[in-house]
Amino acid sequence: MKQKLFISLIVAVFSVATVALAAFPDVPGHPYEDAINYVESNGIVEGYPDGTYKPDDLINRAEFTKIIVGAVHGPNQTGDNCFPDVTDQWFASFVCTAQSMGIIEGYPDGNFKPENNVNYAEALKIVLNTYAAPVGPDYDEWYSKYVDFAAGNGLSYAAGKNPSDMVTRGEMAELIHWIDASPPGQPGATACQSDADCGPHQSCNTSNLCVNNMVQCMSDADCGQDEFCNSTGMCEKQQPSCMTDADCNAGENCGPNGFCIQSMTFFYPACGTDSDCYTGQSCVANMCEFNHPSQSCVVDADCPTTQFCLNDQCTESMIQCTKDSDCDAGASETCNTGTFSCERPCSLDAQCPAGQVCDSGMCDIIFIPECAVDSDCNPGETCDPTLFQCY
Repeated sequence: MKQKLFISLIVAVFSVATVALAAFPDVPGHPYEDAINYVESNGIVEGYPDGTYKPDDLINRAEFTKIIVGAVHGPNQTGDNCFPDVTDQWFASFVCTAQSMGIIEGYPDGNFKPENNVNYAEALKIVLNTYAAPVGPDYDEWYSKYVDFAAGNGLSYAAGKNPSDMVTRGEMAELIHWIDASPPGQPGATACQSDADCGPHQSCNTSNLCVNNMVQCMSDADCGQDEFCNSTGMCEKQQPSCMTDADCNAGENCGPNGFCIQSMTFFYPACGTDSDCYTGQSCVANMCEFNHPSQSCVVDADCPTTQFCLNDQCTESMIQCTKDSDCDAGASETCNTGTFSCERPCSLDAQCPAGQVCDSGMCDIIFIPECAVDSDCNPGETCDPTLFQCY
């Protein structure tokens, strides 16, 4: 009797342990069962009210961003109104944290579209940026560096995936398990004894793990059309060399450095009125010209506050600020004391002042060259071919 009771207790305990491990009744036997159990046991995701996980359901951009940001930066985030369609919803603080950290960007129309299902390319960008994975520089399509990094760092789920494929809740768990359970900076690293155990463009490090060499090419043959393999192992776009304008494409001129550059008529278009010109230009003799200051002066005090006196002419000052209070606090501007300029964070061009664009999360002035050769300048001026400016 005692032996039967002992066996019954063992069976009972084993049954309870099995139920505890199988937290979601719809997960056992699923291809991503281990990953789903991992994210559940680590408190990264929860199931639905009915106790299921629904691993084959698609996941939208809002829920995906919330889960990934929460996994790395914690559940208590702040922020709202970072996109026109992200105000104070349940996911807003996580989306706004991701936006402020440069993890995500909006669509060209300025919206985040939280209800859209997240695709593979978007999911990889969010995961790899949130975990600060060393994906390397941009090349080819915007998602190329993320897709190639995942494929080269042991993400088995990456095989056969297209960037536009939608991501399921099971695949989301696999992504998190792949990067979260790996050594820091080495997601999905494979154990090795020598470089021969690793994949293309990988090597076996001192920790006996395969790591990405962060190269795209070994020779020009590894690169696309009009690209070459540079000294850092990255494919780089070739610029066509030229001797005369005839060697260049339509709308280009042969610059003084032997490379084809955009024709100056692009920056100085023909015009009938000032409205035909860029901001900061006026129509002079049917040609758009940059406005030059004409107010005469003797000392700086004779000029507007943003200008100083140079060669008896008021000239726009290059110093915008010396401290944060000199900048626009309402636009979250801060003073870069190295360049003495006010810097404004952004995710869209529309958030920047006129004449500026959003570049790498900060508003930056659109560079429009004045010249390519001396004849582009006013009489008495010469063209600096390195700065494309008249002096």
